[in-house]
Amino acid sequence: MFLRWVLRAFALLVFGLIVFLGLGQYAALKTIDANLEEAPNHVAPIDPMGLKKIAEQAGVVQGPQPVVFVGNNWQGTITVIDSRTFEVIGVLDGIPDKKERLKEIRERFVQRLMFYGIRELVGEGHNQYVDDMYSSLDGQRLIISRPSFADVVAVNISTGRIDWRFPVAGFRSDHMALSPDGRQVAVSASTGNVVHVLDVESGQEVGRFPTGDSPHENVYSKDGSKIFH
Repeated sequence: MFLRWVLRAFALLVFGLIVFLGLGQYAALKTIDANLEEAPNHVAPIDPMGLKKIAEQAGVVQGPQPVVFVGNNWQGTITVIDSRTFEVIGVLDGIPDKKERLKEIRERFVQRLMFYGIRELVGEGHNQYVDDMYSSLDGQRLIISRPSFADVVAVNISTGRIDWRFPVAGFRSDHMALSPDGRQVAVSASTGNVVHVLDVESGQEVGRFPTGDSPHENVYSKDGSKIFH
């Protein structure tokens, strides 16, 4: 009798798991298909000559100027604001490869579930397209971690195109840190339990270190010799 009840409980557990995974896959597919049908962001890249003109008007020496990057996480765009006048200079598209990434996720069973789980739990019902950002010291690129796509990309500020892309371990990228010399960026892989250290110019991994569960914040020491995590 006891064995019979154990077998029944086990069968119910397996059945419940199958139903749960089935419903999760259905919801994930519906969500991804809805995102694929959405119109692209259609944002124009920032005009380099426009940036130069604003800098000249402000009396700033020609070259990179101080701006504020505001990530619109759910939309996947970055608003660029002049730090002196608070005027909007332009808007960058942080997910110009959105359809390509969504199609990849749609074709993979586990990735579909994780994409949906990130959306519903961490994202509070929204995709996480733009999390953390750092501009390269020469002002040419914006380095962006994109949790829903589990990657880090370098978007060329002048062209709006992706110069390089690095998929992180696991299923979600998180906070980053730029080294004082601007040569490296450290990014947490929150489900991979590692921190990747990437070359800013090429996007190649130059190092990594293991962490505890759910790695999050990273900060470089002033001399760049340490990463406080």
